[in-house]
Amino acid sequence: MDRILSIAEQAWRATGFDEIGLLSLSTADYPHLRALADRVEAQFAHRHVSISVPSLRVDRMLENVPLMVRSVRKSGLTIAVEAAHDDMRAAILKKVSDGRLLDGVRSAYQAGWRSVKLYFMAGFPGERPEDIDGIWDLSEAVSNVRRELCGRPAKVTASIGWLVPKPHTPLQYAPQARPEYFEEVRHRLRSLGRRNKSVRLSMPRIDRSILEAVFSRGDRRLADVIETAWRLGARFDGWDEHFKPELWDQAFDRHGLDKAWYAHRERPATEVLPWSHLAGTRRGDDYLYSQYQAELAALGLATALRG
Repeated sequence: MDRILSIAEQAWRATGFDEIGLLSLSTADYPHLRALADRVEAQFAHRHVSISVPSLRVDRMLENVPLMVRSVRKSGLTIAVEAAHDDMRAAILKKVSDGRLLDGVRSAYQAGWRSVKLYFMAGFPGERPEDIDGIWDLSEAVSNVRRELCGRPAKVTASIGWLVPKPHTPLQYAPQARPEYFEEVRHRLRSLGRRNKSVRLSMPRIDRSILEAVFSRGDRRLADVIETAWRLGARFDGWDEHFKPELWDQAFDRHGLDKAWYAHRERPATEVLPWSHLAGTRRGDDYLYSQYQAELAALGLATALRG
């Protein structure tokens, strides 16, 4: 903690920034987080410097965050909810209830927070229409908790990402949902969003998420696609105004590769995945496949892919 405080002091003196971020892969798991926040507060609060933390898992630490930064200027609280209903969260091994989430944001509002950003994902295997409606319902409930406390709702941003299955996770075997499905989700949420101006919806481009899914689980043949797209003029694709999906479509066509084969295909247990050799043994993939089947079983979707 002494080292962290020393770095923070040097950074503040060198920059004059009015916010210190306590960042890591999993900040809420840092065992000395509360003590560290208290010491940062004691050292910087009188200088009107605030503390920020990255998006948090909705777990027991959420209830303690408002206490950790009780006297500094409050910026928005960011929470990674991922799925809107308890059973879906349990299926993807996020064992947190709506009740605990609402208790956590209630504590945050009591500590002075006025805005919350919630991260959700759409496109999980077995996702139901009520799971999409639940994104809006839960976001509205998070906003209204503050109304119960002080008569005014909180400003809530519900950021919905399109699920991109990733290697080295149980979902490495899952198909990404089709673009048409994500379009339906977007339309459904926007229709619900007209009910309450205190909740704002944020959804990324669908075509770029499909491309992310292609490269997430792609093989070495995609190297030529990347070079071809670059030669055609693909640049700064992270910015909407520069992203040109037609250039990527041309690149895939030139090399005879199908984006859907990479993005929207379920992998069988017997498939040798391009990254399997990194684990050094089949045991790791076997475990992940069993976890994938467990997630499907939890949603009543168990399959038995073998070839």
